[in-house]
Amino acid sequence: MTEESSSAAQGIHDVFVCGAGSTGMYFAYQMSRMGHSIYLCDERAKQGEQEHETTLMTTRTLEILENQGIIHRFMDHCVPSQGIQFHLHGKDVGAIDVVGDMPFPQMRFLMQDQTNDIFGTLLDEQSCAIHWGTKLVEYEQFEDYIEATVRHLDGRASKIRARYIVNADGGQIMAVRRLADVDWPCKRYTTTVLCVMADVVFGGEDLQKLSKGCIHIFVDKKGLCSIIPLKNPEVSDNGTHSKEAIHRIIMNLDPYYEVKRPVRRLQGSTASAQNVRELIPFDVLQSIMSNRIKPLDLTVAELVDISVRNANERKADGFRHNRAFLIGASAYSNSLMNVQAMNTGFQDVDNLAWKLSFVLKGLCPNPEGLLKSYSFEREATAATSLLAIKYLAKLGANHKGTLGTYILETSLLRNRILKSETSTLERKTLRQIINHSVATNPSTATFTSACYTILWVCTRPSNYDACPWTKQFWTKFMAANYAPRAVRPIVIESTWHVQTFTAPSFATEGFYDNGEAFWMEDCWDRYDSISTCAGLHSHMFDKPSPPASMVLVRPDLYVTYSFLIHSSTDIDVALYHLGEYVGVVKAE
Repeated sequence: MTEESSSAAQGIHDVFVCGAGSTGMYFAYQMSRMGHSIYLCDERAKQGEQEHETTLMTTRTLEILENQGIIHRFMDHCVPSQGIQFHLHGKDVGAIDVVGDMPFPQMRFLMQDQTNDIFGTLLDEQSCAIHWGTKLVEYEQFEDYIEATVRHLDGRASKIRARYIVNADGGQIMAVRRLADVDWPCKRYTTTVLCVMADVVFGGEDLQKLSKGCIHIFVDKKGLCSIIPLKNPEVSDNGTHSKEAIHRIIMNLDPYYEVKRPVRRLQGSTASAQNVRELIPFDVLQSIMSNRIKPLDLTVAELVDISVRNANERKADGFRHNRAFLIGASAYSNSLMNVQAMNTGFQDVDNLAWKLSFVLKGLCPNPEGLLKSYSFEREATAATSLLAIKYLAKLGANHKGTLGTYILETSLLRNRILKSETSTLERKTLRQIINHSVATNPSTATFTSACYTILWVCTRPSNYDACPWTKQFWTKFMAANYAPRAVRPIVIESTWHVQTFTAPSFATEGFYDNGEAFWMEDCWDRYDSISTCAGLHSHMFDKPSPPASMVLVRPDLYVTYSFLIHSSTDIDVALYHLGEYVGVVKAE
């Protein structure tokens, strides 16, 4: 019996999720969409409290949302960004823009409360309730479940059982880690510096020099000042601005020093706008900003909102302990860069959700190894992100880190199979093909966010015969007998080597929907062809014949393995290594 079926029989939730911010709601949405029962709680009385942050959505985050089929929910509410411009001691020193072949060439800004509203709607559509005013008090881990004690606003206490517990509530100082029944340490530093965050309407002679949609980061010997666009001007029917653009200023008020001893903090780590106005007079705010952004002449024409906080950083030592997991700001955070926090949180969700789903559905014979990989993979990314933020705060320098290789978008591929005499030709990109449920049996149908994909790319120039190993690949893959909910094959051939619009004779039977398994590429030498993405373009004229390529793509679209195939033996070797990595159960 799988953990999933056992949970249903015993009335135990699959996952207890603490924290209904954007990261927690996104995790609950993914798990709900994959058919899991979720208990999602937040100690706030309602959504929207303390949610006035701004989120910078990177191109990777936009790709993640597109892969889940929900990107359209966000686009209308976003403000596009044209990149980041750096200024050091009054001089332009460089810019970061989104470059390269990617489906979303712009980063975008979105207010946190809008993000939460969208996820709230998505959760409603999945019939996944959010238990507001419900605080996690303690929890205990057992061999095959956890038991959490929660307290409601009216003082009542309840006990909730679940297979796993996931904390996404960064505001509660890593509640799951702090309440753990084992030593779960946290590395942190704090500073004596106070940082101010103010939403303003600018005036001044150099207002037009602020590039539309561009983030500006000014650094001098006393610290930094970031100017972030929140809302573009609203234009009325007659072409005049009905509302001015709003920008967010983030800057330190004092020099940046790390300290090892606790420092006196503002109540609740932030102060109200009214208290801040008393603490920081308007002319002081203007003076600090003007000195940082020299020689630009900008004035604060209107102060919309303001808050102040201590700068601090924290990272848990490990993001998992047995059945407890940390994601997003509950695992690591830096108060200077909350604008970036959602991106890393979403990547945590994308890494963990499908792994938990695999384990809960009994699709992984080595669940410990798969779940252990979450902390191993995400801790390195967290360390890189925190290091980059610290460098920027101290030196005004930017730090780049490689986050891995994800499947690229490709030119359109053509479906080999006409599903009826009246069918039109079907064309899709590789990502569109991967993001499609492939099991023909409705009881085994699943979203691709919990399914590996093995690509067999056997394209070659027209003066060569068709690839001789495709039948052997399919036969050997089917003989491996993977569960169709866990792994599915996609074969991509050259158009000129396909003689009929039907499935090959060797692929007429099986669990897989052949109408989504066989595709053709018209032109292999395009920069965005699947042949180029799979690394075949430089081998197309190898002697005696071009190789094929076998590529393993994880459910989060991360490319884990790629093999060049020159013989039937190479297929055996590649499938062996792929099987060792995938480690999924066989079909019954």
